[in-house]
Amino acid sequence: MGGELKIVSQFTINNCVFKFAVGDLTTLSKKDAVDILVISAFPGDYAPVPGTLIGALNSKLNVKVKDLVRDRVDYRLFYNCWYSRLLPNRLNFRRILCFENVTKSHPAQAVGDVFRCVIPLFESKQGSIAMPILATGNQGHDRQKMLTATIESAITWLQNGLSMQTLIITSYQESKDLLKTFNANRDRLKPPVEGPIKSELLPSEETPVAKPSIATQSKSFVAKKATAQRKLKIVDSFEVEGTTCVSTIKYAVGDLTDIQKSDKIDVLVISAFRNDYAPVPGSLIGALKSSLGINVRDLAMDKGADYRNYYSCWWSKVLPDDYNFKRILCFEKNYNEKPTQVVGNIFRCLFPLFSNQPCSVAMPVVATGSQIPTFEYDFYISYSPQDIAYADKVKNDLEQSWTDTTKALRLHARFQDINPDISWQDTIYATISKSIRVIIILTPSYLQCAACKEQFNIALCVNQKSKWNLLAPLYIIDIPDLPTYITLVQYTDCRKDLEKDISVAIKQCCQWQQDSEDKLELIDNPSENAAVKYNYDLFVSYCHENSLYAQGMVKMMKIIDEEANIFFDVQQLKTGTTWQKELYEAIDGSQSLLAIVTPAYTKSKVCYEEFSLALALELEGSINDQKPFHFCPVIIGNSDEIPTIFKRPNTLTCEENKFSNAFTRLVCESLRMEQHLQDYPVKKDENVKSLDQILSEWRELQVTKIAPEIVTELEKMVGNSTSNAKRSISKGILCTKEQKVTASMSKLSPSSSVKKKDDDSLKQAHVAIINAKSEEDIAVMVKDIILQLKPKIFVTILQEPKTKEQTHRRLKILDEIDMAIVLLSPRYLQSPKLVEELHIMLFRQRSNPTQCLFFPITIYELPKEPLYFRILNCRYSCSDVFWDQLYKKGRLKSLIGKVFRGLTLRMHLILVCACFDIIRLLQDDGQETFDILLNIAKIRKSEEEIEETKKMLKKATITA
Repeated sequence: MGGELKIVSQFTINNCVFKFAVGDLTTLSKKDAVDILVISAFPGDYAPVPGTLIGALNSKLNVKVKDLVRDRVDYRLFYNCWYSRLLPNRLNFRRILCFENVTKSHPAQAVGDVFRCVIPLFESKQGSIAMPILATGNQGHDRQKMLTATIESAITWLQNGLSMQTLIITSYQESKDLLKTFNANRDRLKPPVEGPIKSELLPSEETPVAKPSIATQSKSFVAKKATAQRKLKIVDSFEVEGTTCVSTIKYAVGDLTDIQKSDKIDVLVISAFRNDYAPVPGSLIGALKSSLGINVRDLAMDKGADYRNYYSCWWSKVLPDDYNFKRILCFEKNYNEKPTQVVGNIFRCLFPLFSNQPCSVAMPVVATGSQIPTFEYDFYISYSPQDIAYADKVKNDLEQSWTDTTKALRLHARFQDINPDISWQDTIYATISKSIRVIIILTPSYLQCAACKEQFNIALCVNQKSKWNLLAPLYIIDIPDLPTYITLVQYTDCRKDLEKDISVAIKQCCQWQQDSEDKLELIDNPSENAAVKYNYDLFVSYCHENSLYAQGMVKMMKIIDEEANIFFDVQQLKTGTTWQKELYEAIDGSQSLLAIVTPAYTKSKVCYEEFSLALALELEGSINDQKPFHFCPVIIGNSDEIPTIFKRPNTLTCEENKFSNAFTRLVCESLRMEQHLQDYPVKKDENVKSLDQILSEWRELQVTKIAPEIVTELEKMVGNSTSNAKRSISKGILCTKEQKVTASMSKLSPSSSVKKKDDDSLKQAHVAIINAKSEEDIAVMVKDIILQLKPKIFVTILQEPKTKEQTHRRLKILDEIDMAIVLLSPRYLQSPKLVEELHIMLFRQRSNPTQCLFFPITIYELPKEPLYFRILNCRYSCSDVFWDQLYKKGRLKSLIGKVFRGLTLRMHLILVCACFDIIRLLQDDGQETFDILLNIAKIRKSEEEIEETKKMLKKATITA
């Protein structure tokens, strides 16, 4: 049992040596030293139990895992792992990585998280890992299955960009079964190699495996060419006479990495998404890394020249002579450009490279790999096994509705279950990626099925990369609590007349698919496609209870102007769209909005938001000549039942029983339908406040309300509140010597009227901070401030998701947290994944209006469009000028400097105040209500309160 560590078998694949060892991992020799030692533990349990690796580290090396926890890098919510800081040089491993299955996935499924987690650690070099067979000690899982799962997961991530040169997998005891399993994997996975090359590709145990240089990597190309699947072969050519020489254009078939010495060229052209050089298997970038050892990502970090802003291209520096091409030129088109329009830029870019001298170029047909999808299935049916009858109904309807006589219907109707013995997530992802539409049969059984939820989440990830609506949910049976991220996807409601509604929906799916297949494209650059620009003449806002009024008006409008581009949700919201995002962006992209205001309309939260957005756009349009906006609310019914904020001067009103074609025509005249909704009389008022000014004053009021409470809490923290209460009043940032004003201010403070939960309730509070990568340091600062104020709150930083697994785990987290703190910035709004998650948070807030679940902080000024981001219920914006006054002189800054040492900048002041507010709202006992979007009419009603506050600020004693 145990003893010195001994390597008993090994093999090489993807430039990584897999070693199987027997013995005690704590006896790892200097010769076998690694970057990372992997251990596993039950979640949160690091007891040094004798007989475990954690126990051996404690007793033999004096490495206490429970001490490393205090200063760890924690990725458990994403990758089930955390890793330590760098360890002392006396040890033969630089870090410890701890695998804790907090997501309660089967360990065979989750073991891949170990390799995902180390990718950022190995970015600048090839790393090495030593690990036991995880989760097979006290956790008791099958050792042979876990060994196979570990090898397969490592290879999957090697193929997806993991830079690893050695993996040592260890068994504490000798086991013939485990050795047999390791060798079986070696024989199954090892590529076939011919002749004497075998000894070069399989280093002996004594041969150290180091990262080859770019020159030595090219020497192994000869060996790897022996197994090349497709040799490069010239199949045709023709000549073209140019101004300086005769050029030969050749058409070849095969692998471009197989260029022969006799065909050596000056430039090899590749194409990529903007700044995305992942060596994806099946792509030329992937082949360059796997066949030749060339990492395009490394070349991009040290480009020869970058002409992407002019010619959509950059080229590398001159490569070593061992390669059969001298440079690589990378073509990266902008997201809004079509490849056919800009492919000529490649040849323009060659002019400065060769000064118009003859040169040779080899290239694939650019932008035809990952950008243009290929499909194996027309439809993928996602269903619970308990709903097989509904799945059969859908399948039969698809077969009957398919009218394309040129090809057969391709269906994937087999249920894909979770199989812990394989990489099941990759299998489901690959299948859905090859499907044009995913039909989802929504029932209570669907949400109770773990595999169904995984299929839905994976389909959401694939949908983000598609320019069409991949999802086609059919709502079959009532579901009491639909998860937020499912509710946000537009479904077809089949509950009223099940048989008929399913048949109609399936017929529409088939018609859409047959009309659209040749137009399907992937998103060229997902990081720059968060907002879709619409261009509607008119948006019709109405409550579905009053749909007959809306239908009548739209019908009349189309008679008057049949070319009018009208957004009417029954016609424009297609199955599978993210309806909330589409509604907001459609209003933002409309020239006018008709609001059909009824008593039911005023009670609808979504209608209220549409009305609020229209008010803001109207205000912007009254100042901005470039984007005028016409807002036309009409009241139908008893106007006495309509709240004041929905009433406007000269609003058209009609009693419910008098609605007629005559009134509809009157509305059309008001909208100027006959003039194609043009030439509205826009009233300019130079004295009107801008939208940003109104919002800034509203935020100033919110800060004013809570500032006295913040000062009091800070005084307590520096130990002055008990003995010097008077001083806190006289020197408080917003307090005055005059008792009358102090009393007025205390009335404004939320703490005087809002009931608070017991402080112990915050122990269980889970807060998540969501930010773009560019705001990572600010997110860490916010987390540190909250934990200094309330150490028992559980705070997680959720950065932009990079993988499909990360994305759908986050969806569950966002549905369960007590509050989401969102750091808004231009970079945040550029990410479609983050914007999609933001809409999930908004929907959740709408459904729970008495609890603050969504707390945005604007870090940097947001772009003017889409406008709805600017009117989010955001209490703190770093661009507000009133913070300058508070920063330059005030007790608040002084107190913060004493409590939070080192936090002396203007942004620190804002973040500390925001964190105090966050804790206050977490303690709020449901006395406040939280709208998603701010309503300008509602804010204007409180202008008297804002003016009173300003007077108090002027009178207040503000001293350093």
